Amino acid sequence: MDNYLNVRSQYESVSTSPNSNDYELYNTEYHSPEPVYSTPETYFGGFHDRDQKKPIRGWSDSSKDSGTQSIVHRLKSRLSSLSVGKIGKAKGQPHTFKQRFFFWSSIFLSLLWCAPAVALLVLNGTGTIVGASAWCPTGNCQGIPVGTDKSLQELVTKADHDTHDFIGGLQFVAKAMEVWFTYIVVTLVYILTSMLARSEHGLPIGYLLTYMEFTDVLSLFKPSHWTSANHLDNHDPYKEAHRVRKFYFFAFGVAFLCVIANLIGPSVAVLMIPTVQSVPTSSTFPERFAAMLSAAAPQGSSAIPYCSAEDLAKEDWNCTSGTYDYSLDSLIDYAYSQLQQDFLTQGNLTNGVAPPTQERALSFEFNVSAINPKDHTQYAVWAPNRQTIRLLSQDQEDYYDNVTNPNSPYAGFANSITLALQRQGPITGVTQSLWWGNQTITKVDQDREIHCYQDWWVSDGGQDYAKCFRAGTGWNSSSVISQFTTGTTDSGWIAPPAPEPIISTSFFSDNATFVLSDWSTGNLKMPPCFPNGTLPANSNCDWDTLFSAAPPAGMPANTTQRSNAFIVENANMNDTSIGFVFESYIEVGFTTYAVDVTNSSFSSSFGVVQINDLPDLSQTVPVAMNSSWYLATWSVKDGYDVSYFRWPARALQQTIMDLYDQVVQDGTVDYDGIDYLNWWQLGSYSVLQAASLLPYNTTNPNTDGVSDSDSFHPQFAKNAVRQVYTFGLNSRTSILGVTVLGFGIIIAMIRAIIGVWARVRHREPIELLVAAMKHEHKSEFDGCGTSEQRMAKIRFGIHDDMEEKIKFTKL
Repeated sequence: MDNYLNVRSQYESVSTSPNSNDYELYNTEYHSPEPVYSTPETYFGGFHDRDQKKPIRGWSDSSKDSGTQSIVHRLKSRLSSLSVGKIGKAKGQPHTFKQRFFFWSSIFLSLLWCAPAVALLVLNGTGTIVGASAWCPTGNCQGIPVGTDKSLQELVTKADHDTHDFIGGLQFVAKAMEVWFTYIVVTLVYILTSMLARSEHGLPIGYLLTYMEFTDVLSLFKPSHWTSANHLDNHDPYKEAHRVRKFYFFAFGVAFLCVIANLIGPSVAVLMIPTVQSVPTSSTFPERFAAMLSAAAPQGSSAIPYCSAEDLAKEDWNCTSGTYDYSLDSLIDYAYSQLQQDFLTQGNLTNGVAPPTQERALSFEFNVSAINPKDHTQYAVWAPNRQTIRLLSQDQEDYYDNVTNPNSPYAGFANSITLALQRQGPITGVTQSLWWGNQTITKVDQDREIHCYQDWWVSDGGQDYAKCFRAGTGWNSSSVISQFTTGTTDSGWIAPPAPEPIISTSFFSDNATFVLSDWSTGNLKMPPCFPNGTLPANSNCDWDTLFSAAPPAGMPANTTQRSNAFIVENANMNDTSIGFVFESYIEVGFTTYAVDVTNSSFSSSFGVVQINDLPDLSQTVPVAMNSSWYLATWSVKDGYDVSYFRWPARALQQTIMDLYDQVVQDGTVDYDGIDYLNWWQLGSYSVLQAASLLPYNTTNPNTDGVSDSDSFHPQFAKNAVRQVYTFGLNSRTSILGVTVLGFGIIIAMIRAIIGVWARVRHREPIELLVAAMKHEHKSEFDGCGTSEQRMAKIRFGIHDDMEEKIKFTKL
């Protein structure tokens, strides 16, 4: 009894003195090890009445003081604890060095994990380039054989070996960061669990070991994880509902941490391992497109390479001999050979490869991959611009001369897996169609003609329509009519019978119209304004009205009355009434030219020009092409003969005469025969070669005053595209990785903050197990049976006894 009174006296002295040391008191009368009271330091709910199971909100035994004094005391205890670095110990009892070490280590590890995580976000957010190899610590891992005696294969082999070793090592680093983060999250969940267990609301027993098993995704599918929070107390439903919301918040928070913990490893690996990507360098815009110079004849010293201004002023188009005549010869020779092989094997022309041609140190091809001459619908063929290719060739030469110069714009480019130089420029689209049949020429006056081609379109009612084009500078200054012949000279060495010579006429027409022709009497009858020959002087023809008339009704989609056509007529010189016409429409769009310089040398091989994107025809602009450009393509003066020693001249003469004989004898041509296909090859590549020569002029975008939004006067960008190992956010997985890693950084920082604030001492699982075994059963689980979900809802409080051992208290 005396012992009991002594203890009671001590308690009263403590309860009346807020500044007294905190300690645990025991019920010595019954010799029970269960504490009757708990200090605010060891039990977050305040003093606790063992019998009534209610917290006592005061310092006196009668609980007459306000709860403010208890709050103030707890705050002072917390500040005192922080000032001396106490962790989980009753006030007045210093903690050990081991506890301090592990506490501050956990805080430090939480903050330290953020450093590599933030570094990964910065590396990927800024798109940091590594180089030709994933392992390139010096930033100078050469992957392109420039300025070195190593071959490309040697450099590739070394880069692959270094990359393989480095990426393999990064896998282990990513796993280490995952384990590190798992430790952070486990300790965070432990702190939250401990805080709930030591609060006045206690903790459902189903959440007691959550920190040990929550990283297992399957634990989220256990019913007890979600049902443990739902346990209403009928005595005070409002307060209990508040506690239930808190437990549900805990359950969902743990589920979120589980998801992040399981995704953090793959996310770190995705962001940590650099990938091979094509990275464009910053662009420069040295010039802006002004206009094509195709409507006029070539002029000036820069219009056509190797042609002087004097030659062009005299219209001596033969100045292109030795350059572009050989180029045209090789194009047609290659196409003929390919067509012959394809025809003999019963293939299709669309399976062929466009013949290459060359401009300075670069070779390129016309885009003919979608052409099928047996399909008479209109199509577009694209001719790269030679002026742009010359500039790109100069870029390539500058690259080889300056790539090893650390102060040049190309410095560091050799540290790439592949490298392509790029510049933008115009590209010419040619829409083509073929026609053969009777033709008439109406001479309006000295500078004006009208060329009509019969049976261009026959209506469903059997009416024949001729398509008539205006030609001559009297209509338009660009409508120059040019002619050359083949077979009139240099053919004596050919064994007879030699083909008859042909005449080729070309002109630009700014407008066309359809007129009804009459064959009912067996002879061609044309309207009065379109006679075959000279127009009578007394003719009253309103040409503006005639050439602005709407096309006939029912015209099929593959027939057009478009303006700005370039016409090439081929006919037997001895019978020009039958013509073979190649109709083209010239459109100009814009694209990007590129040349891969990875494994080429300016002095040893030619780079191949690549066209990245072809423009849409709806975004192109029609342009006029003066027929002088066609003469320059054939390297012949106006009215002169192309030497029969040249293969294209012989091919053109032989093909046209073969087709002429078919029309005369059979009244038609063989669309499946090789002559028809040869005709298409000759006409197509001749016009494409001319289109590729067309020059253009530019302006300075800084001073020309043109809006940058003008789509028909764009700035031409110049840059390079490097294929390198780099970090970046160019994929969905990398974006997901950044999101997960961002949450991971926030979680790690929260773990550090809560750790410092709560200062919960870590307990080993065996301590919980021993405390649970020592707990005295008091019918808490009566009525639960074997239901795991019902047992998991039972709430317990946890506190420390005088010996700092865990005690369970049923709430």
